[in-house]
Amino acid sequence: MNFQESDQNMVNQHAVIYWQSNIGKTYMYGSTINYITKDHVIFQNDLFSVGSIVHSWHSLSQYQAQRSGKQLPLLLAGIEYQLTLNASVVPEKAMYLQLKFYDRYENIIDRITIKDKVEKFRYPENAYAYDVELINVGVKKIVFNNIEINDANFDNQQISNDQGLYVSN
Repeated sequence: MNFQESDQNMVNQHAVIYWQSNIGKTYMYGSTINYITKDHVIFQNDLFSVGSIVHSWHSLSQYQAQRSGKQLPLLLAGIEYQLTLNASVVPEKAMYLQLKFYDRYENIIDRITIKDKVEKFRYPENAYAYDVELINVGVKKIVFNNIEINDANFDNQQISNDQGLYVSN
């Protein structure tokens, strides 16, 4: 497959990321986590420090080390994406999303902190991998549904069925 065909496949990309017990890393010390359904996770912790990572997902994972497969979608360099956090937080605005971008040698080349539930970002030209992290800034409780990553040109006319799956036109 050449680059142009691959680039065309990225048009109208829509990915939904869930918080699963076997995917990513979760801050466990003193935490109560209830996995109600795939898109309904309740996290509570009254005693952990500001700046700690609540949960993280990685675009590159080594199955032997982490016992999980692909956690995040492949993003293309230079393309603008929109990230949407579907969660409620107590107290409100007490959690940020952070994106870390890495080069081929696993050096951090850029970092973006997202304070709103919807924000656009551009995937860096020289990025090879990235992480998405939920960062504590005073959170006591999170009711987490999912994170959506769309390319900025995603067609918002979507059909939703009862299972919460999205079908783009």
